[in-house]
Amino acid sequence: MPSVGVVAADAASRGDLVLLAGESGYLAHPAAGVGEALEVLRERRPSLMLVTDGPDQDAEVLVREIAAVSPLVPVVVALRKRDAVRAVTLMRLGASEVVAPPWTKEDLAACLSKTLRAEGTAFSVVPLRGPASPAPIFFLGVALFFGLAIGYAALQRQAANRVAAYEEKKTWDLPYRHPSAASFNGTDLWVLDWFTQSVYVHSSADLGVRQVSHFPGELPVSFSVGPDAVWSLTPGGTVARRMKDERMRLLTEYPQAAPGAVALVFDGLYLWTADAKARVLRKHLNDEKLTVLGSWPYPGGKPAALAFDGVTLWSLDSKRRELLRHNLERPEEVTRRVALAEYQDGLLRPLALAWDGERFWTAAESVPPGKAPGRVFRHSLAER
Repeated sequence: MPSVGVVAADAASRGDLVLLAGESGYLAHPAAGVGEALEVLRERRPSLMLVTDGPDQDAEVLVREIAAVSPLVPVVVALRKRDAVRAVTLMRLGASEVVAPPWTKEDLAACLSKTLRAEGTAFSVVPLRGPASPAPIFFLGVALFFGLAIGYAALQRQAANRVAAYEEKKTWDLPYRHPSAASFNGTDLWVLDWFTQSVYVHSSADLGVRQVSHFPGELPVSFSVGPDAVWSLTPGGTVARRMKDERMRLLTEYPQAAPGAVALVFDGLYLWTADAKARVLRKHLNDEKLTVLGSWPYPGGKPAALAFDGVTLWSLDSKRRELLRHNLERPEEVTRRVALAEYQDGLLRPLALAWDGERFWTAAESVPPGKAPGRVFRHSLAER
């Protein structure tokens, strides 16, 4: 008998779905939230997960969390009200199927059965053909070989030229003096200057200023450009999620979600914050409250900025002037330290860190602050 994990915050809905799943021939394992759902995944290993979507439970969060833990387990979402736009959104996020209300045994059984069949592997028999003439294949192979060789040589030359141009310059003076946070949006480097209360958008090719914007409302102490939004952090610990446009219009605000934090980064699934005074790293669930999933002591001197390189978490230690690579499972464990030679003379204080997909960038202000223009460095790490 196939098993199904049933996730619903509302006890009545959870009971209804467990009953319907049982009547449809499935062994149901109920769960009241994200934590219990992940526990069901680990211990029961269900064939699929059935989750509700509504005001008391965001299915988007559950779809992401389940995909992160068990990417091969399909997720079926049971809507509380008919909404075609919402159904399409959830399907794009990774839901295998969406069930519209009212929930009936027939509809649910058909949906669950269809999902499990779709997750299987289909095989078909292809009739054997007679052997082809070897001469055309030989000449085709020779032509393909020479074509690939010529193309590869051309690509190698282009790559060498790009690397040479990229390596030519590694430091730039900024047209402002107090950079405090940085993040990449595609090929553009966004740098926040707290004194001018502006965000400068620089081209990564020559660091030319392409645009100057202003955060609406309180100027943040840190921000992170994510795949679909800009996350910002105010001095008071309020986190905001904004649109990625010129006006950076507010989407969601999380009051006091990260008190004491000075840096944040969104890794595509979780939000990470760093508290310099308490010297702790925190991992937040992307839910309606940015729930803290864990807190770990910071293993460096003083965290100033955070970055995610697509694989793991990095931090900028402004006190010891080095980059720290953290173990995602145990963030208090440092898996690599990189001393930043550019800051060892003490004339600059590193405050911002960004990852462009290949390399790290840091931004710094002079010591004492404001004595000289701010500066940006592009760093080359020998190996990751």
